Amino acid sequence: MIFVFDSYVLDTGRRELRRGHTLVSVQPQVFDLLEYLIRNRGRVISRDDLLDAIWGGRIVSESTLATRINAARSAIGDDGESQRLIRTLPRKGIRFVGEVREVEEEEEQPRARRAAASRAVATAADLDAWDMGIAQSTDRVRVIGILNILGPDDPETKARRTVFEQTLQQLGWKVGRNLKIETRDIGSRDLDRARRDAAELVALAPDVLFAQAA
Repeated sequence: MIFVFDSYVLDTGRRELRRGHTLVSVQPQVFDLLEYLIRNRGRVISRDDLLDAIWGGRIVSESTLATRINAARSAIGDDGESQRLIRTLPRKGIRFVGEVREVEEEEEQPRARRAAASRAVATAADLDAWDMGIAQSTDRVRVIGILNILGPDDPETKARRTVFEQTLQQLGWKVGRNLKIETRDIGSRDLDRARRDAAELVALAPDVLFAQAA
């Protein structure tokens, strides 16, 4: 199940929390807490409810409980003062109060493809921003899509591709291990063929879509 709220997506199948296209790092227990609150957003969750669901009935200190709740709030851009999404009801418990939309896995695939088409294109100079975003997690192979407008034989293209790959290696990414690069060279193609190649690249729904252009 995928839960969409505010500017976040909680993907329970992949156990990922994303803000836009950026993966948010959360501890497993904090993820479990978020998922439990969102699934049960129609009611107030008591302390005993949390202990049973997240800690398996074990007794934990109030400070530990407060720390996990604060971490959950922080992960989704909330805090104890504003309580926009996770609200505390004194002497009763807490409740997730944000508006949530539920999406089944099969619905997410077409949406992901549409999202890929609308992502801002960038050049190799933006790799640091990419690395600080979705590239923080290496639990699965990531896909970079490169739409090369200049053509494969262009000197500028060759130079950028070299810098691109060297930068990736410096960041700890290796093609064939935890990274796949899909390139479509459309600079020397006729318009119809270029459109087909570009559409094919977008349909692959890469994690990040770059454009190499003048």
